Amino acid sequence: MLGLDGSKASKRRKVKVQPKTATRAKAGEKAKTAPRKSELDLDADEAALVKEFGSMGAVTPYSVASKLDLKLSAAKALLRKLAEKDLIELAGGNTRLRIYKVKD
Repeated sequence: MLGLDGSKASKRRKVKVQPKTATRAKAGEKAKTAPRKSELDLDADEAALVKEFGSMGAVTPYSVASKLDLKLSAAKALLRKLAEKDLIELAGGNTRLRIYKVKD
């Protein structure tokens, strides 16, 4: 492919790289970080959680994540733990989505 001036045009675009801005804390300062939502330990309040889930008809990872302000992966892990302890049971779903209900 020839360019307007008769030379071969490059097929690749040239991208200008912009310098990174300083976002890290300086050497003498400590970075303030909140605990990650996926690392929160909710084992102490399992009975309270199950009681709260009792008002919900179907308990899905998305509903738990939005209600407790968790990451979706943390909500899935929490529901798996509660199901292993026989506090809730699997009501339906498939490999991608699990639907639980509170045991009577």
